[in-house]
Amino acid sequence: ELIATTPIPHPRARLLAEGQIPFEAVLAAADVVIAKPGYGIVSDVLANRTPILYIPRRDFSEDPILCRALDEQAVSARMNHKEFMEGQWRRALKKLEERDQRWTPLDLQGAEQIADRVIEKLGNQRRSSAEDIP
Repeated sequence: ELIATTPIPHPRARLLAEGQIPFEAVLAAADVVIAKPGYGIVSDVLANRTPILYIPRRDFSEDPILCRALDEQAVSARMNHKEFMEGQWRRALKKLEERDQRWTPLDLQGAEQIADRVIEKLGNQRRSSAEDIP
């Protein structure tokens, strides 16, 4: 099946209404994601280890950084805009299927690490303030 979040003209495409199923659940269950690189999708495919077939964006200044992250840390393949728009995905999907399926190990505890640092900083500020009191 081809699950899409926007209508696409394909006989096997099924439209997933917004909010019908949490996006993260769909992403985690997917065999492959086809998307343009953006901060959200790049972090989601890396965290869920979902292979991605991506279409670079010409008008997004962060695109080279995001594409490099996908090339170096994800199971990914690139498709050009013309192929994507014409529905010629078979070659790119085959390339993705033939790729090494090993993922770069990543530390996914960033939120916890930031929270620990904030708590640490707040604790240091409280101690400093208490020491200033005669």
